[in-house]
Amino acid sequence: MTVQSLLADGQVVPAPQGRVADGPLADVLRAGVLCNEATVEDNGTLTIIGDPVDTAMLGAAQAAGLDVEAIRASYPKVAEIPFSSERKMMTTVHQHDGRLLAYTKGAPEAVLAHCTSCQQDGRAWDLHDAHCRAILQVEGQLESAGMYVLALATKEIARVDAPETFEQGLTFLGMQALIDPPRPRPPLPSPRRTARASAW
Repeated sequence: MTVQSLLADGQVVPAPQGRVADGPLADVLRAGVLCNEATVEDNGTLTIIGDPVDTAMLGAAQAAGLDVEAIRASYPKVAEIPFSSERKMMTTVHQHDGRLLAYTKGAPEAVLAHCTSCQQDGRAWDLHDAHCRAILQVEGQLESAGMYVLALATKEIARVDAPETFEQGLTFLGMQALIDPPRPRPPLPSPRRTARASAW
């Protein structure tokens, strides 16, 4: 699987193939690095191991010039609410510059149900504001194009020992849309080979 498109700051853009400046697009990619269970096996060769969705998100961050290992070192994980098929999302909590930041990743409808705002134009808008209302429309367009869409959200929390607060009042950051290219079909056996096999 590969990340094909991203929604950041209200705009859908192709997955970048080159270094991106710090800002909304980097925020969406960084969230995908932190709320992620894949690992970088070899930073020199950029070898990633793990779930196909998680490895695709790390690959997208690396392609955009983000240093996955440096980000994770700067945002050490201190807590986690694992993914479940019932919840359709997961959350990790990270310490950074004296703050506790929660990052949530999952199905758009599940994540948005826990959001009260969206990040756009350098600020957080109420989820019912016009700046945020187009999110669901964009999600539908991406899914109708055959993409697998994941939403990403964040919030600052006060305590790491209160997991019931991790997913309350989230701020929607954006989406990553992935594609799973069809695998080549193995060649059919030749008639001669088939006949010989049936003779055995």
